[in-house]
Amino acid sequence: MSSGCGQWTDIYAYDAETGSVLGQAGIRERSHLSLHPSENWVFAADTDGSPLDIEKFDIRGAGIAAVGDSPYHGTYRMNGNVWVTPDGNHLITRGGDIFLASSMIFVANLTEPDVAIEDLSFNESNQTILAVGSDASVYRYDLSTWEQLDVVNPINIPHFIVELENSIYIISKQDPTALLEEVNF
Repeated sequence: MSSGCGQWTDIYAYDAETGSVLGQAGIRERSHLSLHPSENWVFAADTDGSPLDIEKFDIRGAGIAAVGDSPYHGTYRMNGNVWVTPDGNHLITRGGDIFLASSMIFVANLTEPDVAIEDLSFNESNQTILAVGSDASVYRYDLSTWEQLDVVNPINIPHFIVELENSIYIISKQDPTALLEEVNF
């Protein structure tokens, strides 16, 4: 869990059964977190600084320890969120760039330079990535080659994406309610 205020604050590891604190480490406020599939690491994307960055924490023991941040400071698009691929080998940032999870070294661009990722989900059975772009489009990519397979422009501006039983749905915020729309590629 990452703290919500204080600029430089703490991330805490808790025992899920007892609720007791196992450890803490320093982190930027309001960082978005993503758990590695092995459950050995947590990745954080900061949201309040400039330039934005990603960081890795080791949670293998009885606590939490900062491992380090990316070697880049403003060179690549971080943009305040990070997702770990299902195989645990790569990170995809909200900015649309792909990094190695092991070293946080840049690998490739997933999206075009002017398109950030608002939400992202993985379909392991189809080996695809679904992404809601900042341009209000929904993209589908090949999970192993990063190749863009399809793009659609839904009726409403999407914010979240989910895939259920081979159907893809987006959730759009239309004040004061949210709309659910099925997307077909």
